[in-house]
Amino acid sequence: MTLKYFKDKKPNYKKLIDYGFVEIDNGYLLEKRIFDGDMSVAVEINGENIKTTVTDLLTEEEYVLHKIPDARGEFVGRVRGTLDELLFDISERCYDSSVFVQFTTLDVISHVFECYGDSLEFLWETSPDCAVFRRKDTGKWYGVIMKVPLSKFGIDDETPFEVLNLHVSADEIDKIVDGKHIFYGFHMNKRHWISVLLDGITDFDYLKKPISDSYLLAKKK
Repeated sequence: MTLKYFKDKKPNYKKLIDYGFVEIDNGYLLEKRIFDGDMSVAVEINGENIKTTVTDLLTEEEYVLHKIPDARGEFVGRVRGTLDELLFDISERCYDSSVFVQFTTLDVISHVFECYGDSLEFLWETSPDCAVFRRKDTGKWYGVIMKVPLSKFGIDDETPFEVLNLHVSADEIDKIVDGKHIFYGFHMNKRHWISVLLDGITDFDYLKKPISDSYLLAKKK
């Protein structure tokens, strides 16, 4: 079992309920049958704490071999793999990034998940404050959220700020960039990408169309 999928994430309790968790006194609980109903998995979430229990329903005893690092065997591997897949799915569908804190950023993350089913992917250990949205069918990025010093946009301020990079049409980019809240893409092709400051001033409703356009531009041609 691994909890690496939950690094720099926090639970979204509405998503947990929608996924099938039930609220209990000390958190949220999911119970799921596996292996044709012969075993069950219980996942209990209490804040940052995640507890998993695998039970053999034939003996009504907890199965623990998968927790022993030296334990080997085909069945132990199946249990570990099944539990790992479940935890990964929960982290993707029920957790939000805790790296980014701006309300507009959180609105963008929720909007993308609700519309396209995509969660932020943190691809680089050396850049923990940079993550991407990408299409499942093509694997292409259509959004990048990162923290960038405002000085990179010609503003006399070294404060790292949350920005959203989106893919736009080269024919439209000059009309979109205003040099105040929307800039030519930082660290991207400046004829095809824009960087939007997620500062609460940029209207979130305005962002829905450029996000949609960026998603469509990432479609396989």
